[in-house]
Amino acid sequence: MPGNKRAICFMVLFIYYVGICVFFAQRPLKNDEWRYRGYAINLTKGFYAPPDTQYLWNGPGYPLFLSVFVLSKASLIIAKYFNALFLFAAVIFFYLSLCFYIDRKKAFWCAMILGLYPPLLPELPRLLTESMSVFLISGFAYFLVRAIKEKKTKILLIACLFGAYLILTKVVYAYVVAATLAISLPLCFWRRDFLRSAVICAGCLVFCLPYLFYTYSLTGKFFYWSNSGGTALHCMSRPSANEWGDWFNTREIFEDDRLSHHRPFFETLQGKDYVEQDRLFKQEAIRNIRRDPFNYAMNWMSNLGRMWFDYPFAYKYQRPHTLFYMFPNALLLSAVLFSVFPLLTSVRRLPSEILVLGIFAIVFIFGSSLIYTLSRYLVSIVPVLLVLVFYCWGEVLEIRWKDSQQQL
Repeated sequence: MPGNKRAICFMVLFIYYVGICVFFAQRPLKNDEWRYRGYAINLTKGFYAPPDTQYLWNGPGYPLFLSVFVLSKASLIIAKYFNALFLFAAVIFFYLSLCFYIDRKKAFWCAMILGLYPPLLPELPRLLTESMSVFLISGFAYFLVRAIKEKKTKILLIACLFGAYLILTKVVYAYVVAATLAISLPLCFWRRDFLRSAVICAGCLVFCLPYLFYTYSLTGKFFYWSNSGGTALHCMSRPSANEWGDWFNTREIFEDDRLSHHRPFFETLQGKDYVEQDRLFKQEAIRNIRRDPFNYAMNWMSNLGRMWFDYPFAYKYQRPHTLFYMFPNALLLSAVLFSVFPLLTSVRRLPSEILVLGIFAIVFIFGSSLIYTLSRYLVSIVPVLLVLVFYCWGEVLEIRWKDSQQQL
């Protein structure tokens, strides 16, 4: 396909994203959207988390972006429209990453697969982090590939900036980056390229130091990113019949009689700040896991189902909405599993940057599965997974039809 036709198709995709935002972004804020708006307002007032509650539920990356609109008194509807730009830029970064390994025509069609991946769309017109996260991880992957291939310091610094902002937007990536750094260091003795990946990972964390200094001043704890992890781990550890590691908020616990068996523990949390609650959640979770590891293992398997297929959930009616995640992610998971063996058998000749992205994806999926997760949270790692899949199918495997004449 000529370059001008590819450009036209990309622009049609961008218009499609804008159309989704225009037609569906007018609804009022709900659930997590209010929290991001509240943090953005806090930033315009000179602080992030309230000092009395120490409510550090998520990183400041997305609220920092929203604070520009709050400060300028612009409508947050405009911020929702930016999601179209974030997602479009993510597709372009993904396309450019694939162009290092496969021809531009194939890279274009692969990019369109990402661009039309259905689970990207529900959060597109909402004030949530998913579109920005997909943009940041696609940019991070692209500049990481370039930094390792081209060995340019400027590109390496850009990769660090993308990775740092990704961490501040979704703090789970702080642990993914730290784990990738720890794995890359010993691999430096095998390939020197891993030293660059280690430097990039270390640089991502260094650029996040101002936020870590802030959380230390607030909580007195080192390497403290948020206080939402404790409750996400605790719900996975609960040994409750007819529950599979589901997360319920405090209001649901005290209002739904089906959840009354959780109330005694939640009553002990009343009046405590979020840092102390996070500590108690983790303490109780570890106690539950030690007491009944089989229950945690079963909840972990259910969690994998929620990650990939948006199923199962306790006390909730199933909706057609689930199919919107189930079918595309079933195809994605099949493609990933189909690629694992060829990539593993070719590991010695794989480019270093592909190995780094593989480590990054494995750490994210395994680490995320240990605490409560959803298909919505899987979306951010999809560009990396698809880079690995399309690299495998384009550079490792040869897939072709058998010659009909040979069959005769």
